[in-house]
Amino acid sequence: MALILEVLAQGRHAEVRERRAVGGAITIGRALDNDVVLDDPHVDAHHARLEPQADGSHVLVDLGSVNGLGAIGGARSDRVVFAPGAVVTIGRTPLRVRTSDEQLPPALPLRATSAGPGPTWLLRTRVRIGIIAGCFALNGFDTWLHATQHGVASQLFSEALFGVVMLAIWAGVWSVAARVVVGRFHFPLHAAFGALGVIAFVLRQRLLDFIAFTIPSFGGGVLAGDLLLFVLLGALVAAHLSAASHLGMPGRRAVGAIAASVVLMLFWVGRAVADDDFTTEATFNGTILTLTPAVLPKESPEEFAKSRARLRAQVDALLEDEGSP
Repeated sequence: MALILEVLAQGRHAEVRERRAVGGAITIGRALDNDVVLDDPHVDAHHARLEPQADGSHVLVDLGSVNGLGAIGGARSDRVVFAPGAVVTIGRTPLRVRTSDEQLPPALPLRATSAGPGPTWLLRTRVRIGIIAGCFALNGFDTWLHATQHGVASQLFSEALFGVVMLAIWAGVWSVAARVVVGRFHFPLHAAFGALGVIAFVLRQRLLDFIAFTIPSFGGGVLAGDLLLFVLLGALVAAHLSAASHLGMPGRRAVGAIAASVVLMLFWVGRAVADDDFTTEATFNGTILTLTPAVLPKESPEEFAKSRARLRAQVDALLEDEGSP
């Protein structure tokens, strides 16, 4: 059974930067003559030495460094027993020991891990910059084209600032999720995906406007727009998942279809609410039944006038009686 020393990424224990088999004593530090060289400004030139013991264990010994050794729980120490699975920090760099006979999970099928860091053409920096710049240029042109008031410059600036914030939030959320799931951050790549989605949806809306203007009698514009929205959103989510998940193509397509269906249903609900005109007038959709003469007697205009005159005479007589001494 051999001992394996792993140098982990700072703050990300799931990422291993280096593995080294431990045969005898090894030195660890920032100097290039060490067995394990750490590029960490908080590590001394010769920071520590890993020494094997007679009982088969290993002890990490501090060599008089400034920051010492960080054991689990944050306590500083000059001597730490390095048991398999334990993590010790030197400076800000975590180290972990594992054994060569450690049981590993079985390998995943290739189809389940076929997701790469996204489409290859999006991996080029110039392409990503071009897509993001094109997104803002298209949005700016669209805003200028539909502007009907003065002060379009301030409107362009505010919309550009809002777009930067929203694109940063979009890319940040996807980057964090991708870092947790697949161990890759790729913020510019996710920002390019978001910008690509904005371009697609703006072009979709302009296409629908063009069809509505040139073919006013075309009655399937709304349905065509919804179908195009479903396809675009499903394709965007499926492509985005290639850089943020381990899902294979069928899984990505399924998730994209589900996400597109949910968004489309929200669009339908919002459209139904917008089409429901608000009014302060009460509406009654029931049927009022006609009452019979037995319940509501009917009188002719002449009979009503006589009844009114008779009632008025009775009221006048009552008032005269009350006014007499």
